[in-house]
Amino acid sequence: MRRIGFVFATALLSLSCGDDSSSQNGPLQPLPPADGQQLATLPYTVNPGEEKYFCYTFHSPKDPRGIIAVQPIAGTIVHHMVLFHTLVPEKEGFSECPVLIKQTWLPIWGGGRNTNGIHLPDGVAFNMDSDEQYLIQLHLLNAGSKPVTERSGMNLTYAAVGATLTPAGIHAFGSFNVDLPAGAMGVQKVISCNANKEMHVFATFPHMHKLGKKLEFMHGTTQADATMQYAKDPWVFGDQPMDPVDFVIHSGDFTQATCTWDNTTNAEVKYGESSNDEMCFFLLFYYPYTQLGGCVQ
Repeated sequence: MRRIGFVFATALLSLSCGDDSSSQNGPLQPLPPADGQQLATLPYTVNPGEEKYFCYTFHSPKDPRGIIAVQPIAGTIVHHMVLFHTLVPEKEGFSECPVLIKQTWLPIWGGGRNTNGIHLPDGVAFNMDSDEQYLIQLHLLNAGSKPVTERSGMNLTYAAVGATLTPAGIHAFGSFNVDLPAGAMGVQKVISCNANKEMHVFATFPHMHKLGKKLEFMHGTTQADATMQYAKDPWVFGDQPMDPVDFVIHSGDFTQATCTWDNTTNAEVKYGESSNDEMCFFLLFYYPYTQLGGCVQ
């Protein structure tokens, strides 16, 4: 196992905007909250059959703030979108970024085309220092027969300046070792660890691709008494859900995520960043957050 720094044209940054959402640089709908920020791209175009990773950078407010809600505004061809803050500055504005993650990108929030937004528990926030660089990574897939031009983004809601907030963050389960033989059914990847800290878990984000059948998460004081805490069965590729949950993992507890696939193709499928490859990741959103960590093969 190893500790991870897991797991989207120029862009527009706006704390408050006009109402011309039809223009190339106007705000998206819904508009940003009164005490919030909208991170919105300019129009991008993806041709039929193309798969792209686009990245856009922005900056947090000049004063330290806590993000207490995230509302995605995903275009029709978004497979997933992730909000990071960067440890090493990236190119300002737009860039193509055909990598899933860099060690210098710390994830804040992740979701997909139909993912609900997230409202953090009272008194809890994704805490940001002043003028930090945000990076949004979009994984785009145009499976249609015509070019698609659209915009995407997200709305961030901030707590009041100076508010005392318990920090929230992400704990990730995953594997970069996925190998599905041609025609193999019910192939599983089991990822298990003992927790190294207490985590009050309030949301989950499972992530697989087209051949996924189900994803399950178990937890207990030991493997022998572990019970199912979450299951996405059946897995539906187009949904990319973020689901609210409410449970506590104590330091030393047994935790396990299991991905199951049916390879209905006549070719071997391995781990990869394309939707035609496969992935197995499961994110826990929890507090109090100390540092990025996870259970990753």
